Amino acid sequence: MSISEKVRAVAHWRHRIELPGGVVTPGTQDTLTQLSTIHLPASLAGQTVLDIGCSDGFYSFESEKRGAARVLAVDNYSSVFVDTPRGFNVAHESLQSKVEFLKSDLFALNPQQVGTFDVVLFLGVLYHLRHPLLALEHLATLCRTQLIIETEIAGQPKGRRARLAQAIGGGLPQHWMRFFPSGEISDPTTFWAPSIPCTVAMLQLCGFCGVRVVSSSSTRAVFHGFSPAVGDDVERLIELAGARAVVPVATEVLGTSVKLQELSGVLKQTSIPEFGRIRQAALELRAKQWFQEERPKGLPGPF
Repeated sequence: MSISEKVRAVAHWRHRIELPGGVVTPGTQDTLTQLSTIHLPASLAGQTVLDIGCSDGFYSFESEKRGAARVLAVDNYSSVFVDTPRGFNVAHESLQSKVEFLKSDLFALNPQQVGTFDVVLFLGVLYHLRHPLLALEHLATLCRTQLIIETEIAGQPKGRRARLAQAIGGGLPQHWMRFFPSGEISDPTTFWAPSIPCTVAMLQLCGFCGVRVVSSSSTRAVFHGFSPAVGDDVERLIELAGARAVVPVATEVLGTSVKLQELSGVLKQTSIPEFGRIRQAALELRAKQWFQEERPKGLPGPF
């Protein structure tokens, strides 16, 4: 069969992929246009890439094209739109690709088995998961340097809800998520749409640093998150929690003595999940110290 015939034999294409001979797969997503919105590094030379929710594989093959030393494409094909790897297989064969493929659920990915990756792509997946924060925590264990996540987002309330919020409190919530009850929309596997500030905060909680929004519309957004070596998250944690709280926590999490004068440098070398654990534990310890030692007399506790 020719490439064109193989493409026509696939019942449903999600991605538009340029194949040899000028053939472009008839995907419902204009991935050739969408590529610019995720800001994938122009060169991935020598890097490893994990593409979770790869579907037909456009971003996996694009990462290979940009020089990635290893690309692992993962999907469990539970989507109501693409429930088979037939499209991926046709594109993989036509491109003579070396991209690896694993049929798996996100939570079944074990870093001890599949490894950790310089770049993790998590495009159009988060809102399909029942436990989004748990998913981001697990992503942190698989990511060494950079996460690129594209997701459905929730905008601010409008109309009556907005007027009510302004009337009773004067402000609208920033960190919130919208839940979609099953049957409310056409895709029953869509559960959550977080606001942009909520997504940033969740990524930071899981240890991602230098988090930024690289593109957004009224309903979608793309975020980049990095290891602690990027951005000023380390300095902000030390300022917020205080070195007195951070040093003992870092020593416990890392299993080695951390000296005060080395604290910033040590934290910048930690892994993403290590920094997430240190950050949360240090903030909890600082709150406990304040409550026990610095709380003004007569000021009630938090409950």
